[in-house]
Amino acid sequence: PRLVRASAVRLLERFPGRAQEALLAASRDADSLVRRHALHALAADRGAAVDARLREALDDPSRAVRVNAARVILRRWTRARESPGLLAAALPVLEEDVREIPDDPTRWFLLGAARGLAGDDRGALAAYERVVGLDPTARAVREHVLRLRARLR
Repeated sequence: PRLVRASAVRLLERFPGRAQEALLAASRDADSLVRRHALHALAADRGAAVDARLREALDDPSRAVRVNAARVILRRWTRARESPGLLAAALPVLEEDVREIPDDPTRWFLLGAARGLAGDDRGALAAYERVVGLDPTARAVREHVLRLRARLR
């Protein structure tokens, strides 16, 4: 059953590197829940095979799988910094995600972070301003907005 396969895949997350082959195979499972969990479990793994699979997953028929792949690319920022092409491919998915659910500050924050990593300070600022508009208690983001505004002047 799909829940058993997805749960097993999440357990493999505890073995980064050693379970990579099994996780890559699971990331191509027929069920989107299993694919999504496999991509999540691959977040700690590095290498060309993982990056290639993440790039492919950005075109997955399932929106949830696409968004998860984009989030995995951004996790800990290292992969996104080291792979500008991968980051560029993730941006349209993150933009689609905020269009689908525009009232979620976390989605806007991730889009802002991705735009910033891509060198688009104005785009990052616009996204971060949305975060502050949606969540006035986001003090760190508000401070970042002020620094970005000053830098762009």
